[in-house]
Amino acid sequence: MKKGIIAVGLTTLALLLSGCNIKFGSKKAKATIMVYMCGSDLESGYDGYHTNVQYAGMGSADILEMCQADNKPKDVNVIIQTGGSKAWKNSKISAKKSQRWYIKDGALQADSELTLSNMGKASTFQEFLEWGLKKYPAEKTGVIMWNHGGAMQGVCSDENFSGDTLLADEVTTALEGAFKNTKRKEKLEWIGYDACLMAVQDIAEKNSDYFNYMVSAQESEAGSGWKYNAWLRNLYEGKSTEEVLSSICDSFVASVGSISSKSNDQTLSVLNLNKMAKYKEEFESLAERILEVVPSSQKKTFQNTGKQAKTYGTDVYTLSDLQEAGLSTNPSSSYYYENYGFEKEGNLYYLYGYSTFGVLDLVDFLNNIENQYSSLSSDIAKVKAAYNDMLVHNTVGKGAGNSNGLCLFFPMNQMCHSSTYYSAKQTRFTNWRNVTLALGENK
Repeated sequence: MKKGIIAVGLTTLALLLSGCNIKFGSKKAKATIMVYMCGSDLESGYDGYHTNVQYAGMGSADILEMCQADNKPKDVNVIIQTGGSKAWKNSKISAKKSQRWYIKDGALQADSELTLSNMGKASTFQEFLEWGLKKYPAEKTGVIMWNHGGAMQGVCSDENFSGDTLLADEVTTALEGAFKNTKRKEKLEWIGYDACLMAVQDIAEKNSDYFNYMVSAQESEAGSGWKYNAWLRNLYEGKSTEEVLSSICDSFVASVGSISSKSNDQTLSVLNLNKMAKYKEEFESLAERILEVVPSSQKKTFQNTGKQAKTYGTDVYTLSDLQEAGLSTNPSSSYYYENYGFEKEGNLYYLYGYSTFGVLDLVDFLNNIENQYSSLSSDIAKVKAAYNDMLVHNTVGKGAGNSNGLCLFFPMNQMCHSSTYYSAKQTRFTNWRNVTLALGENK
């Protein structure tokens, strides 16, 4: 597990604009892809203690893939903002500045440079959005957030600013501000998270005010990220949005290995966010019914039923990690071992059980709850129908188990920090939040 007015003649102005992807007097481009690339340790290889060059350069590698995608039309823009990393493998990119780029003729071209800014801050993301929407307007705009993801704990961790991340509410603030300042009314085409664990219903619902589609992963993503040189070709060929987004899913999961292999645990799905309102209505109705049906005396029963569902983001430690964190694998002395258990594989210890991110598969959870509380069956059926209508595409490696494209947040241990990351500001699923407060484990 990543912003004077000069009087010139028209001829001079045309020359000044010739290096950009837009021209004076031209109509909007057909498409603009805006990549918010917060490099973090995925680029620098710095894990907080030392730099491991073996794992460095993943952001630079994805930029290279963007450049390698063949036959980019002149009316399609690919633009990037870089930052968030202590070092960049690409020699053009500086770790001491925020830089903006566009791709032309298969190469990374400089657009502008800014003072180094925190990519985990709403104002930085907003300025990035406004830059792209004003300078590279298009009929269809896709926004990609490239970095680490932590479900409700945020995305785009900036290692230059103490790992600060963009929480769901901060992303909404940035989008609201950018739409207001650019006087934009219509939705952007899609948002994609090239990051771990971001396929969460609360995140999707907040994005539904500003985007038609969302692409995201339930599971922790492979650090190498999406296969840009594969899916960009589909965009360049003029394929539909749903075809392009489905190709992002298929090419990424296949890049990790055979989709039918048990070692491939990758996931990626596409949601039609225009269907979110109906889904939210049905899910919130179910949440209200849960509070009626499940008494507080059955809190542990409800939690145990939920724990049987597919969960994501299992924590992995080396023995030295455990020792450094003061954790023990000795059952008699370790709270974590007693409550969750460590599973050893080689020199790695897996924190076995419910993850600290508190996300589990929506459909798998609903199935388990229905088996336990049959009186909720009709309500659950309505939620499933609304979800199936919203789901466009779901690609799952065989090793990912029962992954159906969307997660919900539910805290079954106090490590989930639910009071911080699932506050009223972070979600508009009010009834479900009340369920988490009544039946979950909260700090």
